[in-house]
Amino acid sequence: MRIKGMKFVLAAAFLCLSAAASVTAEGAVYRVSVQGSVKNDGSSWDKALHPVNFIEKLETAKEGDEFWVAAGTYAPDIWGGKDARKRSFLLKRGVALYGGFSGKETKRSQRDWKKNKTILSGELQGDKNPVNNSYNVVRVHETADQKTVIDGFFITGGYAIDKPEYPYGGGLLNQGKPVISNCVFEGNHAKSGGAVFAWSRPAISNCTFRNNYASEEGGALAIHLDSPSVTDCTFMDNRA
Repeated sequence: MRIKGMKFVLAAAFLCLSAAASVTAEGAVYRVSVQGSVKNDGSSWDKALHPVNFIEKLETAKEGDEFWVAAGTYAPDIWGGKDARKRSFLLKRGVALYGGFSGKETKRSQRDWKKNKTILSGELQGDKNPVNNSYNVVRVHETADQKTVIDGFFITGGYAIDKPEYPYGGGLLNQGKPVISNCVFEGNHAKSGGAVFAWSRPAISNCTFRNNYASEEGGALAIHLDSPSVTDCTFMDNRA
């Protein structure tokens, strides 16, 4: 009887540990809002992260983490300084960004990305002068895999055209294999890949590329030495 009891206790303990590991592996969900407070932790909409916290939390995010971003305009730098233009929304391996929330949803499926316009903008000074804008609004890390997601955003205002050391991907500079869905890339500029420059193999679907410009090649999209998947996308008035 003692042996059987011991087996039962060990089995129960193993199940508890397995459940705990599963929860940890799933990662955290952070809510983000332009109305959030710097004191908040993002654990609910009432405690939504402030845009400053959003930028910082992205840089320390772990695999499995998700960010639910409410409607509004977000810039990758609000501190200023000489390095402001180098800042981007950094998307790391296994991290997912979802836009299009109103700030009331309890499930990701409840969002409406077309109605609740969530903008990632390279406009840093608010002066509508693109030469002050971020070089790359979004940057995808080279280790990013298919669990790395950006979905439901309007990405605009990237300007990677005036400095020879930053010539690629005004809207998004990709170095990994992320899934990019339900996004609108508009008004981005670069020497190559006005909206998106891909070093690796992203899967891009249901996206619109509109009014982007490249001074050399790929007004909307430029691919370097790989073959990404591009499905159900619309290309309008892009120039190179």
